[in-house]
Amino acid sequence: MHGHAAKKENRVRIYRRLYQAAAAKWAKVGAASHAIALCAHDADGERAFFTYGFGLRCIDAIRAVEPLGVPMPAGITLTELPRARVHEIAPLRRALSAHLGQSPCFMYESPEDVENWLAKAEPRDSRIFAAEQNGAPAAFLEVRVGGENFATYATDMLNICGAYCVPDLRGTGTIQSLLDFLLCTLQNEGITRLGVDFESFNPTALGFWTKHFDVYTHSVVRRIDENALNR
Repeated sequence: MHGHAAKKENRVRIYRRLYQAAAAKWAKVGAASHAIALCAHDADGERAFFTYGFGLRCIDAIRAVEPLGVPMPAGITLTELPRARVHEIAPLRRALSAHLGQSPCFMYESPEDVENWLAKAEPRDSRIFAAEQNGAPAAFLEVRVGGENFATYATDMLNICGAYCVPDLRGTGTIQSLLDFLLCTLQNEGITRLGVDFESFNPTALGFWTKHFDVYTHSVVRRIDENALNR
């Protein structure tokens, strides 16, 4: 973990100079991709990095563990999958990977990469909540301890690290009901906060998560010309 800060006066200029010095070192050791996490309310920080070629990529958001109180669609069953059934969401994980590979996300993975990811994801220490239709998972939410920044390791917090709903059930309230089921379950367990991180250029995720969660960080990225490396 790393951190950054600049005093209130001349913050835009200070951040620009800090990045100029840091980027020179990063390029010297061969780092072409540069990423900075900013507090979502930090307009000066965003302006400083925006003018130096950075664009928004990832967002962290959080909400209190309070039920949504939404109705459950007909024909849908909500459950937490036992470890022995976690493999049943593999088709949904593959569909999620295919979705992320399309425009405007362009996070393409080869079939081999997807299968390697599945092999690592299935045994990891997480919990899977699923919405089932006709006895098979049609949507899932995966939660675990810890996320992409230090705030996610609070002892009263869990974090969503995977989510998907089949296209036929989008707009039916299925994923909202599943989120509500997750919130009710966590509330009964004494968890008070739920976090999520997602790509800003994923329109499906952006619309859903910002409706139900409060954004608190923006992660911005820049990729420099490889010809400038190791100079």
